[in-house]
Amino acid sequence: MSKLTIELPEKLCVSLEREAGRLDISVDSLVEGLIKKFLQKQRVDVEKAVKRPQKERRATFRQKIDQLAILYFKTDDGHYGLYKTGDLKNLAPGGALVECASNVSNDNFLRMNEEFELIFQVRDLQQPLYLLCKINRVIQTKTKTVLGVSFTRTDDDNYRTMLKYLD
Repeated sequence: MSKLTIELPEKLCVSLEREAGRLDISVDSLVEGLIKKFLQKQRVDVEKAVKRPQKERRATFRQKIDQLAILYFKTDDGHYGLYKTGDLKNLAPGGALVECASNVSNDNFLRMNEEFELIFQVRDLQQPLYLLCKINRVIQTKTKTVLGVSFTRTDDDNYRTMLKYLD
């Protein structure tokens, strides 16, 4: 068995301790059960994941989507203010794939590890979701620029809403 140490907000820790007490189990058992259930919902075969070939990059299922997204970048002076549009092509708990027009790659804001806000709307929600991302991969073709992004610091409510959408 491996050991995993994570930092959680105090409110979440208190909630986990309270729920574990209510169920008369340890917090470790509760968290292990929650992670197993999450991985099952994401269709991750834990046994295969351990033996997975090195070339596989993702541990979770990406849901295909095709909807408009807005990318909101900081300008060079550090202030937010540069908007670009793109198509959100797939979404997972840890990141997304966004396609933009081919001329986007010529913009100086498009740098690896650049943080930006991804804005999109899901299902029947009135309000859009706002998730902070960083660029991990840029693929340029003649017709489009493809961005592989991971979520960084995200608002808990927006992130939970996105997870519900992925269920």
